[in-house]
This record gives sequence, structure tokens and C-alpha cells, in this order.
Amino acid sequence: MLFIVYSMLVVSMARAEHIRVVTEHLEPYQVQKKNGELGGFMTEIIKAMFSLTGDSYNIEVMPWARAYETALHEPNVLIYSIVHTRARDQHFEWIGEVPRDTIFLWGLKSHFPEERNSLSSLHSFKYFETAVIRGSNTAQYLQSHYFKHLVPVSYEEQLLKLLVRERVALIMGTEHSIRNHAQNESVDPASLVKVVELTELNVSIGIAFNKKSNPLLIQRYKEAFQQLDSTGALRRIKRDWYARSP
Repeated sequence: MLFIVYSMLVVSMARAEHIRVVTEHLEPYQVQKKNGELGGFMTEIIKAMFSLTGDSYNIEVMPWARAYETALHEPNVLIYSIVHTRARDQHFEWIGEVPRDTIFLWGLKSHFPEERNSLSSLHSFKYFETAVIRGSNTAQYLQSHYFKHLVPVSYEEQLLKLLVRERVALIMGTEHSIRNHAQNESVDPASLVKVVELTELNVSIGIAFNKKSNPLLIQRYKEAFQQLDSTGALRRIKRDWYARSP
């Protein structure tokens, strides 16, 4: 209780600033609503943090590779949703993390009969053309596992289009993202199948500042995130968002 009160004091006493925030479209974390606004449960967490800090902000949606490069080189820029890896520790200060939805490689059921899936290993598919988001942690992971024919794209919604047109054999995605994109593209979800689970990518996703950002700014946002976590607000935001989402 004392920690929460202290956090509220630190947050409320800080001088308000304007923060640049960069991200990408990535379901279910950052989702374009029908009215054009940006939603998704990670976006709602970001907005809740800003309501605590009192800072103004603008969220810029761009291809992931550009968002990452922006946050990598510009101090006081906030980026989300970013996977926390050891290699990134030298570049970013981590504000907080939440569990990530499970990622799979997906294919057309006509090409990958279900009975093969339980026996599949990742290396069995390294010669298949596989669409990934350019610069993403998944792309880097597959490269490190010797996938020879990666097809990088800038936007998540391009992945399923490539698959159904048979331009690639595999795409990356969570169950939620694949289901929603299938609905948007009028694709029968039953025509798609999980080929292999990327178990090593079942890690947390986070919110981070450039390492050279103002230390007081970093601390203020760590306090705000911890307050959301300790009061149960993080769990409620995620639960309520999934309850409302299709």
C-alpha cells in the first residue's frame, strides 16, 4: 500500500512532457478500429500509463522496422509492443512487460494435412517460403534457425494475403490475429492450419524507452506501469479487451 501511495506521488509530482510513441499494427496488441483509432490491449495499457503520468503523447503507427530504428536512435521515444531479448538490453530501458500470445507458423490445410502437425519440427520447414514482418523478432528467430526463404513484409495484414494467393507456404501469427485477418479477407478459417508452434517465442512483450532517454522520465514510467500491475489494472485491461473483441 505504501508503495502504491509513493508511486502516485512520484507520478503526480513530475513535470508533464510530450512523449513520442512509435508502434506498428499487430493484433491483438495494436489494432486499427473501424473508426480509424488505434486500439488493442497494449494500446489501452499505454493510454492508462499516460493517464497516470499526465504527459501528452502522440502514437505514430509505422512499419515495425522503421519504428524500431526510430526508438533505437532517438532518446525519449517510447516503443511498444517489443519483445525483450538479451541483444536489445544494450539499447533499451524496459518499462514493463506482459505475457505474449502464442505464435505459430500457419499454412493452408490443403498443403499441410493435420496428421503431420504433431510430428513436425521447426527444421522440417526451413526450405519453405515463409512470410514474416520485416525486422521482427520472429524474422530474426527464423533466420537464426536457418530458414532459407523468408519473405519480409511491412504490414501484418499482408501475411494472409500472400498465403491464400499461394505466394508463400507459411506465415507467422497468433490465433487471434489469424482469425481476425481471415474474417477481414473473407477466408474460411477452416482452410488454415497451425503447422508448428514457435515455442521459444512464447515470451513477454514489453514497453521500452531508448537507453539514452532521461533517467527521470524512465523511472516515472516504470512507476506508472508498476502501479497498473500492483492494482490489478493490467489484468483487467487485457480481460476486458478480449471480452469485447470479436
